[in-house]
Amino acid sequence: MTDAAPTSQGLPRRRLRQATLVTYALTEQDVYELAERGRLFAVLDAADAPGVFELLADEEVVTEELFASDADPALSFSAPYLTPLDEQVLARLRETVWSDEWGLLIETDIPLAVLQRHLRRFLLVDHPSGKTVYFRMYDPRVLRRFLPICTGWELAEIFGRIEAYITREDDDSFTRHAIAATPTQGVGVKTDSADFPTGAAPRLVLRDEHLKAFSAE
Repeated sequence: MTDAAPTSQGLPRRRLRQATLVTYALTEQDVYELAERGRLFAVLDAADAPGVFELLADEEVVTEELFASDADPALSFSAPYLTPLDEQVLARLRETVWSDEWGLLIETDIPLAVLQRHLRRFLLVDHPSGKTVYFRMYDPRVLRRFLPICTGWELAEIFGRIEAYITREDDDSFTRHAIAATPTQGVGVKTDSADFPTGAAPRLVLRDEHLKAFSAE
């Protein structure tokens, strides 16, 4: 991928290196309208909301596991699952695990398989200690603390062609997390790792600032 690869915002990546996070509130009706327009996906977290399996058992619900196919089968019971949401599936989600920490919503018009590949990039990240660790970015409690600390380049990589990450709040409202771009240079993604062959996407590097945000009260 070249530095000028296009994004869903219509800007090359070099213009997104100093992207700025913007958030605002959505109502439940707003979310249903996104589902009606075919622009809504859910990342369902089986680790914190085992009730999602009731939804996943429905043969009419299209679902893809985010963990790679060669992952330990035991992880399937705590894995994140990606599913497109129409009004009917969203209603089922509301009926089953709405009050649990079930995951988050994603606003985008990209295909399911493309979104799955994008999100898989962030399941493993490099820790400041040098270790590679699993990263639960799909947990709203993590995402809310993580995004505000990200550099413009990190935001550009994390969003890619995603228009917004949407988290449900305790009062049943929603927060839409999106980015606005400005044309200045930033930093944030590991680009020189020998772990990745030529052309492969670099792995995200957690910084000390991220860890401090995760541990803050």
